[in-house]
Amino acid sequence: MVLTVTLNPALDKMVRVGTLSVGKETRVQSVSVYAGGKGVNVARALIRLGVKATASGVAGGANGFTLCEKLAEEKIPYAILAVPGETRVNVTMVDARENFSRVIEPGAEISSLHLAEYRDFFKKEMKKALKVVISGSLPPGGQPNFYASLIELAKSAGKEVALDASREAFLEGLKACPDIIKPNCEEAEAACGFPLNSLKAIRQALQYFSDQGIKKTLISLGGEGLAAADGKDFFMARGPKLKGHAVGSGDAVLAGFIAAQMRGAEFEESVKFATACGTANVLNEMPPGNIDHKAVKKFFTEVVVTRLRK
Repeated sequence: MVLTVTLNPALDKMVRVGTLSVGKETRVQSVSVYAGGKGVNVARALIRLGVKATASGVAGGANGFTLCEKLAEEKIPYAILAVPGETRVNVTMVDARENFSRVIEPGAEISSLHLAEYRDFFKKEMKKALKVVISGSLPPGGQPNFYASLIELAKSAGKEVALDASREAFLEGLKACPDIIKPNCEEAEAACGFPLNSLKAIRQALQYFSDQGIKKTLISLGGEGLAAADGKDFFMARGPKLKGHAVGSGDAVLAGFIAAQMRGAEFEESVKFATACGTANVLNEMPPGNIDHKAVKKFFTEVVVTRLRK
């Protein structure tokens, strides 16, 4: 089982409209609500790929209750610690041309007391897991080194840990040496200190993370593909470019990589499968990570993996 951690989950609301015009009244055609947050998306994608997963995290208020209801409706196992405050709501607006606009709330502030309570909660829950995935932003009030403390706990218990975070939480988390990281281009640039504007620079970034002791690095580059390294092999994987939304594609990539590794795939094949999962998510109707296994198999045959040389 894979335990995912989402400390700033959300109720994700998708609103479909005909035309979205700033400063004008817009009539809504349909509304869909589902459980969201990066770790939730990873758990959803893993389950769609046939891997047992549990979505862990914190939630509060009426929105937190609804979030748990939505997880249950999707048959996503969850281990949620109730905390004060109201779980945030993120809104995705989609017009008739499939243009996406997102409004993202910061989330309720969390106290150091409740973070400590979650750490104890996490320690118990991770005993049931083979792997741990820590994803997404910290809520307001979360100490930047909190993810690092969870990584240290999990690694001391012999669990493989993946980290997909941003800003200070990612930089501090790197110090705890997670086994797998999946930054996007901007996050990788912030950590490395130079732009990833060429294949040479991308390889240098992969080498930088390997030198920091990271066993497996995946850098998602949006429509440009996925760069990956395991310390000895350095790859660039590219899938077909599709028109659609990219929300949750990075989460699908991480889920796909973990799923492939859990079935014993070699590193190159795992990177290829991860890229196919991210591509399949582009065509997926919300919620993010709700990927179709048949689409993944189709795109797997279309992904091109090349070796990055010095």
